[in-house]
Amino acid sequence: MLGHLALADFPHPDIEPKSAAARGLDECQLRSDIEELRRTRQVTVAEGRLSITELGMVAYLAAERDELKAALTDVSALADELQRRDPASAVPHSLRQLAQGAWPLDQALAHLDRT
Repeated sequence: MLGHLALADFPHPDIEPKSAAARGLDECQLRSDIEELRRTRQVTVAEGRLSITELGMVAYLAAERDELKAALTDVSALADELQRRDPASAVPHSLRQLAQGAWPLDQALAHLDRT
């Protein structure tokens, strides 16, 4: 739900019950989430609309960061496995450097072109 609210406020399900379904959210779960997120001050309800708070945005962005970090760790692990399978290939090194943020895409591609 925080991801949806990070993009835009939306009506409370008591005001517009179909708003949850339109966003692909389960209405019962949404109601439960609203209470928990209000209790933890991550969401506010004013004039029938749900809004994310600064604390909610921080929590959302931290969760997004953690997911991206995990995905990039997997990419680095894949690069390690590719290196093990084909030590002469330049692909694993370029992929690892890109995933770790050491190289931008153009530098990783240039490294491939030089080999």
